Amino acid sequence: MLGLLPSTLAVPVVAVNSESASLNDQQRHRIHITARRGSSETDEIVLDYTTALSEVASERVTLSYIGASVDDQKTINLFGGLDRVPAYLIKLRPQIKVNGRQMAVASAGLDTGILHRLDIEIVTPAGTERIEKTIISGRQHWHLYRRVLPVHLQPPTRP
Repeated sequence: MLGLLPSTLAVPVVAVNSESASLNDQQRHRIHITARRGSSETDEIVLDYTTALSEVASERVTLSYIGASVDDQKTINLFGGLDRVPAYLIKLRPQIKVNGRQMAVASAGLDTGILHRLDIEIVTPAGTERIEKTIISGRQHWHLYRRVLPVHLQPPTRP
């Protein structure tokens, strides 16, 4: 045996369903992240981010917060960071980061320390997997999608 691949298949071809140089949108896996102003499904969406799952599958995806206005961000900086600012002084905007890069920012601000809703949807040709979570504004949330992905697609955990 020469160790080469044969130029034909070992079995006869019965049917070819389709051929394409690239996948169409219906065949792509996507992740859709939304943040709402309150904890209800009917509350206003303030952050909406959709991307191909292949772009974030082995990356660090985080939800964090920045000042809702320039004055809010100046106040955060003057106090030495978000953890040191009294909650009643500022409003925050959620943002999605991938490996530390800002990918999406909310259109409106939220009060600090309130409960609001985060929805994560993994959309595939076979169906949609959805996680609905109520979180506190002002806390940083790491690896938003980790609970949904199959084990072989999750980034390794550090000891």
